[in-house]
Amino acid sequence: MNKIDLNKADKYNLEKLNDTINFLTQTIVDYDKKIKRYINSKKEIKEEVKLLMTIPGVGFFRAAVLKAEIGDAERFKNVSEFCSYVGLSPSTSASGGKEYHGPLIKISAKHLRTSFIEMANVVKNSRYTLASDYVEYKKSKPEHVATIKLARKLARITLRVLKTKEPYYGNLKTIKDTFLKHIIKG
Repeated sequence: MNKIDLNKADKYNLEKLNDTINFLTQTIVDYDKKIKRYINSKKEIKEEVKLLMTIPGVGFFRAAVLKAEIGDAERFKNVSEFCSYVGLSPSTSASGGKEYHGPLIKISAKHLRTSFIEMANVVKNSRYTLASDYVEYKKSKPEHVATIKLARKLARITLRVLKTKEPYYGNLKTIKDTFLKHIIKG
């Protein structure tokens, strides 16, 4: 590595920046530990976080964010109400008997919308079975619209997992059910 000669002021500023980075890194580590301790101390929250982690694109901290932002999933009557809350539903207007769909609703839970879009970006570039859904969406829609459509699907899955208290199996459950039907019939 090349050595750079710095004057006293630059060395001082570089040391202070390094100290700040170290302090912020340690602060993040400390908060991560606090979040883990809190979640592990609350049985119901811990179970829901575990369930959320069965969804593609969801790790521990994303699950914690989803749980914190959603709260009690039972407050949502249906999936479209939840998607609207999250901000993954298009705005609509009607005129002359025609309905028009516009951009996404702006008044929403922005952290949730961002989380679902980030999840969709992880999933679409992976080997998860949901990635094939994205490929299908992209055949007829622009890339950003296909990503939102996948994010909406992930939101629906998330709500179902929280309401049913069952992990997400993806296509495995369908394959298992089909297999069992053939065994029972045969």
